[in-house]
Amino acid sequence: MEKSVHDELETLYYQKLERYEELAEVFTRERKILESADLEAMWRCSEEKQKISSQIIKIRQDILILLDQAGIGHHMNETTFHTPAILSLLPKQQSRTLRKIHVSTIMIKNRVHALLEENKKFITDYLGILDELIGIITNAGKQEPLYDHHRYCHGGKKNNLLLHKEV
Repeated sequence: MEKSVHDELETLYYQKLERYEELAEVFTRERKILESADLEAMWRCSEEKQKISSQIIKIRQDILILLDQAGIGHHMNETTFHTPAILSLLPKQQSRTLRKIHVSTIMIKNRVHALLEENKKFITDYLGILDELIGIITNAGKQEPLYDHHRYCHGGKKNNLLLHKEV
């Protein structure tokens, strides 16, 4: 493999790492936005996450195209992209730097995943609280039925049964 192909691969892997770092920043900002319930900012965050995801897919495509041009058979596409498989196709000496970048990428991916899970949990908890509040508000005017289907009274004191008699 030529030195320039290795340099280009290294550049692309650094770009991929940078996109994941940007994604982590967006998820961190998203948490603050979720806490403030700013819908406009939430939409912007969503668009930004989509844009970064598209850029990561494009970088994957560029890496695979570069491998094709170098004559390295990989049998992958952007959805089946697997860096360890690519690294196994490269000479050990030249893949050393790429392995370090890959480890850094795994670490930042784990951070992104943790941030995603935190945000999902926050949303689930928030929606649960809203659901409870709505339930309390909508059931505030409703009273539990006083009589069951056998016409037995289940409310009030037992000694006031005469006052609960059916009309």
